[in-house]
Amino acid sequence: VDRAVKSIWVKKMKRNKAQMALFIILGFVILLAFGFIYNVYEIPSKDKFEAEKSAIISFSLDNANNFLESCFKNLAYESIDYVSARGGYFNLPKKSYSEGTTKTAYYFYEDYSLFPNLDIIENSISDYLKTYGYYCFEDLKNITQFINIDYKIKNVSIKILGDSILINIYAPDTIKLNGETHQFNNFNMRIDNNSLYDVYTFNDYLIKTQLEDKYSICLSCIINNGTENN
Repeated sequence: VDRAVKSIWVKKMKRNKAQMALFIILGFVILLAFGFIYNVYEIPSKDKFEAEKSAIISFSLDNANNFLESCFKNLAYESIDYVSARGGYFNLPKKSYSEGTTKTAYYFYEDYSLFPNLDIIENSISDYLKTYGYYCFEDLKNITQFINIDYKIKNVSIKILGDSILINIYAPDTIKLNGETHQFNNFNMRIDNNSLYDVYTFNDYLIKTQLEDKYSICLSCIINNGTENN
């Protein structure tokens, strides 16, 4: 009987110790969880707020100008890709092809050329930048609450010169930051090593060849000239 009682008592003690260890582990996990939640959701201290404020104030007018120039240049690359995919147009002409996500202009229809000249392509890139350029100013506004911007995109001019594309964006804007006021007017950019003009030249050759024989396609002309122009 004594051995049986002792055995029960030992088992009970082991169970109590196991439960105690479990409670200690759970308590430790809860403590860690509470600490994590506190760190994530803690109310920002005055020092933390001042540090963030200092970082925001360090955003100068030069930074604002550099930000806008970089944003416009990225937008210019987007505009070239977009217009190129649509055959040189921002707004597609009546004679165009549309299937799924593919929307592009016809270059040859029935027996006459619809190939756009460089002016149309340049104006199409310009239209893209004028339409979406405001995003750059809005993004700049969202960077910091301590900045005030008044802007208007008045004109965008594009010039394709060989493998270079010259871009001028006339967008008078007034920026107020940290008690300073500054006005920007022109943003000038240059995109080099661009293949848009080579593609234009190749298509110009292709359509002229097509006009010589309107009812057949010179596949060897496409292959040879395409290889020469990479």
